[in-house]
Amino acid sequence: MDVVMTEYAGHAPLIVEENIEKYDIFVAVGGDGTANEVAGKLIGTDKIFSILPSGSGNGCARELKLPPLGIRLIQLLIKGETKKMDVIYVNGKHSINVSGTGYDAIIAKRFQRRESRGAFNYLLLIMRSFFFYKPSEYHFLVDGKEMKTKAFLICFANTRQFGNNAYIAPDAKHDDGWIDLVIIKPFPKWYILHFGLLMMTKRMNHSAYAVTYRCKEIIFDSEKTSWYHIDGDPIKLRGPVTISISPEALNVFDTKRSFQNKNGAKK
Repeated sequence: MDVVMTEYAGHAPLIVEENIEKYDIFVAVGGDGTANEVAGKLIGTDKIFSILPSGSGNGCARELKLPPLGIRLIQLLIKGETKKMDVIYVNGKHSINVSGTGYDAIIAKRFQRRESRGAFNYLLLIMRSFFFYKPSEYHFLVDGKEMKTKAFLICFANTRQFGNNAYIAPDAKHDDGWIDLVIIKPFPKWYILHFGLLMMTKRMNHSAYAVTYRCKEIIFDSEKTSWYHIDGDPIKLRGPVTISISPEALNVFDTKRSFQNKNGAKK
């Protein structure tokens, strides 16, 4: 086993590429951004991707139920069962967790500039930005069907949550071959607390302002340049922007099977 420290953003893929023939398991130590970087070079290979969660939100690690540093992690690395997970692509850039455009993309851009990280600072930034944000008009195709709507944010979900157990797409599954497209329409300012409650209790799909579609492809056909985020990292893309899914593209640990004994009980 080797531990290699990244020295700058974008270094992790180079480390994986240099060691791809030496190891069968690659573990990203960090949050969703680091996990995304490590996963990229493992897509479509027989290598196993995992995460040791130590970021601000750890959305993907939470959804895969990956343990922190401890005996269960060692057990997983030695005898862990594996499965396949899907990968979403945003204009050819891979996403393993949740990506999107609108308010959450703006928050991702602003959060990236902050020196102080953590869940509290993230929440503080969300609240400060909320009262000044204006929803936008969007025109796009969902599996060929034309749609036009005004939206607060639009998410392309491979898993259920942004991170910190904030469930934007409570019915999403990372291995079902579908993108969960979540559209949050403009809502009254007073609704923000209820909005947060629904998200934290996995009931976002009960909101009158939330619409979800299961699809294979989304195309934003406008040629304008807009902010998006991919697994929490902001990126500016010029349209048209195509979102698609590659089913069963990445090997990950199946923690449910790994931590059960032969009788089906948890170890």
